[in-house]
Amino acid sequence: MTRGLPARGPALAGTVLAALLVACGGGSGGGTEGADPTGAEKSGGVALAFTADEPNPGPASSSLAIETLVGDTAGLRVSVREVDDVRSASLDVTFDPAKVDFVDWSAGDLLESGGQQPFYLVAEQPGRVVIGVSLSGSGPGIDVGAPLSLVRLTFRALGPGSSHLAFENMALLDAQAVPQEIPGIAWHGGTLSAN
Repeated sequence: MTRGLPARGPALAGTVLAALLVACGGGSGGGTEGADPTGAEKSGGVALAFTADEPNPGPASSSLAIETLVGDTAGLRVSVREVDDVRSASLDVTFDPAKVDFVDWSAGDLLESGGQQPFYLVAEQPGRVVIGVSLSGSGPGIDVGAPLSLVRLTFRALGPGSSHLAFENMALLDAQAVPQEIPGIAWHGGTLSAN
């Protein structure tokens, strides 16, 4: 299933997709951010928790962070911190489809922070969510200090067990005329567990 916000014309869609294809790859997998990156919620006999691979990610990083835990459903955000000139991103979030199900996504606040409306492309594949997001047209990128969310993802536990959520094929791209991958980004996933 593919879901996205409509682009403003085929030229924009082609530019976004070309930029995302140029940047596929790079980075290292793995965690979350914040002082307490775990959450736990017990509802209807299901105890759900998220544990970050990296509880306190440093500068120039992207990580999965917990937003909500309600019953068997977890809302996570892909956060970016202390990275300059971000104009677009491409990434996959992998998971064990026998343990969790991808439910939905919503826009983040990173690329929206400049008052622009980015283009999102989110496609679900077995055990994988493929994500592309880009600002429309040309112009400067966004300088990120404190963590901002690139995109929000919702997963549901299918029963007891755990699934590691990891990043693959990930890149943050800059605002150059031919977008370049921003080097040195640490990527951190986490584990969603249900008891």
